[in-house]
Amino acid sequence: MIIENSEYLMRGNRVSPLNFHEVAKLASFFTKILNINKRTPSDLANFLERLPVIFPNLNIDIVDDDEWLSITEAYYDPENQTINLPNLLYNKAIHGDFESIAIIFHEIGHFFLGHKAILHHNSEPPKEKEDAEWQADTFSDCVMQAMKISSVEQFSFDF
Repeated sequence: MIIENSEYLMRGNRVSPLNFHEVAKLASFFTKILNINKRTPSDLANFLERLPVIFPNLNIDIVDDDEWLSITEAYYDPENQTINLPNLLYNKAIHGDFESIAIIFHEIGHFFLGHKAILHHNSEPPKEKEDAEWQADTFSDCVMQAMKISSVEQFSFDF
C-alpha cells in the first residue's frame, strides 16, 4: 500500500484561511455591489476604469508590452494596491478572451480578499484554504460564473 504525502503545496502566500463558501460569498457580494452580470465582458474596459473610482485604494496599471517582464501574466502588488497588467492581456480581455478575463478577476480577487505579503510562523502544514492563489482562483471562478461565461463559451460582441 502506497501512502501519499497529504501536505498541500502552496502556490502563493499563506493568508488567513477562507473556505470555498466564504470566498464564494465574498465574490457574490463583489458582483452585487458592482452589478456584474453577463453583459460585463462586453464593457470590460469601462468596468476596469470604474474600479478605482469605487475602490479609491485600488490602482490598475496597464504596462506597455515592451516594458513587461514576462515572468507572470499579471500581478497584484499589495504594498501599493496595484494590479499590473500587460497591454496585450488587457486588449485580449476587452475583446472577450476568457483566459485573460479570468486572470484579471484573479488579480482583483487578491485585492478584494485583502491579500498581503506577511511573514509568520505556523507549525501546522498549510491547507488549500490558506493559499492566496487558490483563494484568488476561486474568487475569479465565482465572478466568471456570475457573468455566465465559461472557458467553453464563445463571446460575440456587437460593435
